[in-house]
Amino acid sequence: MEEWESKVVLKEGESLKFGRHVSQGFMQEEDVEYYSVVRADGTTCGSVKVTDHMAVRGFRRTISVHQTDSTGATVVSESWHP
Repeated sequence: MEEWESKVVLKEGESLKFGRHVSQGFMQEEDVEYYSVVRADGTTCGSVKVTDHMAVRGFRRTISVHQTDSTGATVVSESWHP
């Protein structure tokens, strides 16, 4: 399990489904992954955005996780330096 996965709040029967990956920044220094939170019956009940950024100057890495529910309310919003 990735370190960021331990930050995500999932209820019984929910799981993460990978959506897409993009790289951003003038040197592609930021990787962004999008996931859907899916119930056991297949319905989507939220989303997760994971950002992994490597600073061009200083090479400091920052990982951010932002999880929202189906109404758009924030469930988790954390950033840290591994």
